[in-house]
Amino acid sequence: MRHPVALRVVFSILILSVSAFACTRGEIAVNTSPSFTVRVSNDYGPVVGLRILVTYFRVEEYSRAIVDHRSALERSADSMADINENTPNAHSAATRAKAINIGDYIDVIATSITDRKGEAQFHLNTTGSFALKADHPEKADNPETGIGDIVLNVSGDAASAVVDVKWPGTPILETTSLKGHIEDGLFKPTSEALREANVSLRELVSYKEIAQTETSGAGSFQFSSIPPGLYLLKVKAKEDDPNAPNGDIAVLVKPGAPRDSLSIAVRQSDCGLSYDLVENKSRYKPIVCVKAGKQVPCPY
Repeated sequence: MRHPVALRVVFSILILSVSAFACTRGEIAVNTSPSFTVRVSNDYGPVVGLRILVTYFRVEEYSRAIVDHRSALERSADSMADINENTPNAHSAATRAKAINIGDYIDVIATSITDRKGEAQFHLNTTGSFALKADHPEKADNPETGIGDIVLNVSGDAASAVVDVKWPGTPILETTSLKGHIEDGLFKPTSEALREANVSLRELVSYKEIAQTETSGAGSFQFSSIPPGLYLLKVKAKEDDPNAPNGDIAVLVKPGAPRDSLSIAVRQSDCGLSYDLVENKSRYKPIVCVKAGKQVPCPY
């Protein structure tokens, strides 16, 4: 079952572009028998060794917990105002209000790991509606790099399905060597160098750190002697700010790539870290800008 997500965005100027909201991928529903295959790949071949999860969301229990959570907040506020925040009742209510964790209401029904063909086989012993997830560390910082919002409707009278998944779901930047610079401002007409940011090179599937460096005052970075392969660059800005860039960039190092260095524009968004090559920034130019309900010239 799928957790309903409420998305609230508040801007003084609402900007709409062709690409800016690419992260809002729709739900994909797949009807299948309890035995099915998940096939994970990208433009460069199958993804081997990725753990795939089938999960069940106990939505009714979670909804009841949310109601209790709100009540606890109200009781906590009343207790703080009318009694004393150190009283047992106030402390208990406040503690309970903070205790709601959506992960506590998600059960893992089955797991499987993709083989050399990028295929993971499942044979469930139950039916119902389930979600398909990738068990990968980077999804916490960049939800968009997951395998998408896939719902499995499993029934005994359905045919066995093959679910094709593209992963990573973000752009893969090609280069002959792993060097370049990073700037903050993918969705803006001007950008600023991402200075003194931590950049670590990670293996794609295991997420094991291979090397680590820091961007210069000009936003430059370089990793030496990196063999060809598909990697993730973990980027974390120096600033302790929820709007500061923090997430993963998929990169492919290979001979004959169209460039020998990467000029990357990034921007933190509701989807995590959005990024692309600086040369592609025009794709993100807004087509409509609205302020106070009226269309205004776009500041781009």
